[in-house]
Amino acid sequence: MSEFVPKVCALAGVKPPPRLPFRVAWAAAGLQELVAKLAGGRAAVTRDLTRAAALYTFVSSAKAGRELGYRIRPLEEILRDTLEDFRARGKLKA
Repeated sequence: MSEFVPKVCALAGVKPPPRLPFRVAWAAAGLQELVAKLAGGRAAVTRDLTRAAALYTFVSSAKAGRELGYRIRPLEEILRDTLEDFRARGKLKA
């Protein structure tokens, strides 16, 4: 995650968000959940999402490569294509 968010922000042309200590982020997510519940809405960030984001997760694409011919492209290329698609579909401001 430490390199992923800055790369996405750089390609999108926005400033990266500040890094928060886990306890601060978790408390802010809890507050957002409470406000959303009182307003009858849905929290954009939850304590579960905050907890999951703090985990280090490793997965392998070896099986997909063997069985489906999948190959990994460079991260910057994937991010650039994804951002272009989001902009083309109006999901992200240009």
